[in-house]
Amino acid sequence: MVFLRSLALISDPDAAALLLHPLRAAILRSATLPRTCGELAKELSVSPQRVANHVRDLRRAGLLEQVGSRQRRNLTEGIYQATARAFWLSQDLAHPVGSAAAALGALAAEAERIQRDASALYSAVSDGQDVPSLTLTVDVALDSAEGRSAFAQDLADAVQAVVRRHHVTHGAERYRVALVGYPQPHEGRESEIR
Repeated sequence: MVFLRSLALISDPDAAALLLHPLRAAILRSATLPRTCGELAKELSVSPQRVANHVRDLRRAGLLEQVGSRQRRNLTEGIYQATARAFWLSQDLAHPVGSAAAALGALAAEAERIQRDASALYSAVSDGQDVPSLTLTVDVALDSAEGRSAFAQDLADAVQAVVRRHHVTHGAERYRVALVGYPQPHEGRESEIR
């Protein structure tokens, strides 16, 4: 039996381009369990030859691997499986410029660090360890640059007060707490982003 990694971080642009192709993404989703090209083709309603071409490319990129083979009539069929359950694209694939883009780049870098840490912690959970974590998401409406600045300062002051009250310097397990803030995409902004 082959055990999949929970997450794989993709930083290679060619591998990322493969992930963005709808049929290749569908193949990877279907191949979280071992599958032959014929099984994938039937499941996805496409020709086996078309699947085989995509499987070849996904294998070359390290996103799919051959985990076995079986004899069927006069043909040996490969059995393939995705190398991870989920694939995340590295923020290194984007090249932000300018101050607003640099701030968003820093946000993406922190998100990537969280992804890497979460991936490592999934392994601990798989080994039966208890991994306490917390996620808090709040939507807030701020009407001006001054309002955003005041909110950010109040939030920073509150977090510092909580950390001072609870932080232990010796003999304690360390935790990372990350606070990020960004405008929610809305219809007009989403179309600009695409």
